[in-house]
Amino acid sequence: MTLWFLLLLAAVEVAVIAACASAPPAPKPQPATSVATVAPTAQPNVRPTAPPTANPMAMPVAAPEVGIMDDLYSPSEITIHVGETITWRNYGGKVHDAVSLTGAWSPSLLQPGGRARVTFTNAGKFEYTCSVHSSMTGWVIVE
Repeated sequence: MTLWFLLLLAAVEVAVIAACASAPPAPKPQPATSVATVAPTAQPNVRPTAPPTANPMAMPVAAPEVGIMDDLYSPSEITIHVGETITWRNYGGKVHDAVSLTGAWSPSLLQPGGRARVTFTNAGKFEYTCSVHSSMTGWVIVE
């Protein structure tokens, strides 16, 4: 029985080798040559619309702010309207303030990151300074 098995195995092996040898070679891949075409579509029905109108309530206006950096105010001059409030915010690394030269307002010293607010009820031009750094000066113009 072993002889028959070996003969059968040999016959299968010969058949497999013969089948592989007679198979045609695999075709080489070819680059795509087709071009996509796009069919035109119907034009959309576009109707003119009225131009947008300005809405003063659409975007809130930022509250006036003066940034305090080390050794300067930014902006050094700011114009506001009667009744508005200015916020001084200390972005520097030192202690600062914004004291009126006429004594109209005098907020406490602001640590780094601190803020002070002053509401202006009268029109005029007001000069202020930092009580710790007298070279720092600024102006508030109230219309």
